[in-house]
Amino acid sequence: MGTNFYVRTPPSCGGLCAEHCHGEEIHLGKSSAGWAFSFRAYPEPDPLYSHEAVTWPVTDFASWLRLLDLGSIYDEYATLVAREDLLARIEAKRGGINTSYPELRDFLDDAGNRFIPREFS
Repeated sequence: MGTNFYVRTPPSCGGLCAEHCHGEEIHLGKSSAGWAFSFRAYPEPDPLYSHEAVTWPVTDFASWLRLLDLGSIYDEYATLVAREDLLARIEAKRGGINTSYPELRDFLDDAGNRFIPREFS
């Protein structure tokens, strides 16, 4: 069992319209029992899963951290999560199982963080 985390960008209309205006929901990664945190990579624009807000390659922890500045962080149950709490969870899970699958294009960054460059849940 695991929990996915997302950053929600602010609505482009500033929240003035309820029906037509919404921000983006960008997958940050997943925390699963016994495993190190799995980070979502965005190595290049993907026409199927493009996000207007992600304008840089996300392929390591430093570039991933920039995603947290795009909006508010939520878990998959729509619970608001403080940035510090997510980072503390990630740190607490370091040393957990951390396997990459090169045949699926998964990779480890220089710090040993697992990045997955595709949709996953």
